[in-house]
Amino acid sequence: MKCRLRKLGTVITKLRLDQRLSLADLSAKSGVSAGNLCKIENGANLTVNSLVAIAKALRVTPGSLLNVSAPTVTHAIVRDCV
Repeated sequence: MKCRLRKLGTVITKLRLDQRLSLADLSAKSGVSAGNLCKIENGANLTVNSLVAIAKALRVTPGSLLNVSAPTVTHAIVRDCV
């Protein structure tokens, strides 16, 4: 788990730096305190609300931060409505 959190923190840091945002800038855009952002970037736990807010501020999906793609439907079951 800790390894995944560090990886998430690295992804957030890279995106933040790629967009030339400081911790203060990302904090202002996301509503997550700069102190918490620093902890998150260094592998600390975060809430789903923080994940969503950070993703929105960085203009990415929460899934992309977690490196999770949307599931694909390979087949569908169709049922008649009664």
